[in-house]
Amino acid sequence: MHPDDWWPLVEDGAFLERLAVQGVKVSRTRMVPPGTALVGDFTAAATLLDRRSSTILLEGGTLVAEIREGLAVHLPGHFVLTSLPGPR
Repeated sequence: MHPDDWWPLVEDGAFLERLAVQGVKVSRTRMVPPGTALVGDFTAAATLLDRRSSTILLEGGTLVAEIREGLAVHLPGHFVLTSLPGPR
């Protein structure tokens, strides 16, 4: 889910812990718009391709950071993009 939706869940902390006990992991990413969540079985249906490389440099007085990752989706039917309840 988007960080704007994820951060309120950690205010209490107990909610994410209760989900984790049930085997549910909630992650934040800016790859989905606020108010939505990509729900699915990532362990079975996708692989994170982490190049294990990142760069941080100063270019013309600006700090530039880059992390390269990819996501290989094997079973797209195992995912659904859903709207989150609540005011927007």
